[in-house]
Amino acid sequence: MLRNGCRPKSAFSSVKAEWPCICERRKADIVPTYDSIARAAQQHGDAPRGCRDCADRARVEKFRLDEAELAKTIAQAHIKQWGPHVRRLSTRL
Repeated sequence: MLRNGCRPKSAFSSVKAEWPCICERRKADIVPTYDSIARAAQQHGDAPRGCRDCADRARVEKFRLDEAELAKTIAQAHIKQWGPHVRRLSTRL
């Protein structure tokens, strides 16, 4: 738990039971299970990812594209825009 950014607030009870912890990145109270933290560490390696919110933020930052880089990539691929992008609030008609 400590290697993955979660500081336990109580003693370990069970693999599937919620384990009250403090996220070392945000200093927020979280209740992950040991199983969820161990599974993430097995898939992605031990890293101080903290809670799910912190891990999601890190993933977003990793794959975020710079606007200038995106425009350059589109120009190199000879992609032409059909018209202005209109964001729909709902996918249903």
